[in-house]
Amino acid sequence: MKLPWRPLTNKVGRRVGFPEWHDFMNTTEELHSFVIGFFEVLCPWPAHCHCERSEAISKEYHYYVFGRGMAIIAWIIIAKIIQEVFF
Repeated sequence: MKLPWRPLTNKVGRRVGFPEWHDFMNTTEELHSFVIGFFEVLCPWPAHCHCERSEAISKEYHYYVFGRGMAIIAWIIIAKIIQEVFF
């Protein structure tokens, strides 16, 4: 009987259908895109140099957006810490 879905492991026991964690942000382009996205949102002052979007961002745009999202979460955490300490 064939299953209508893909099994979680193949014949040698390796997971299939899910990305491996060692593939997450393992190249410099992915890390660069994440860092640019993170610090564009986290740093409140304007950039000193206005550079064009790099090729790394266009290739790894999902890491760039993930970095921006993580920076928003970091701002929420920072705001909560400030609220608890001072108010």
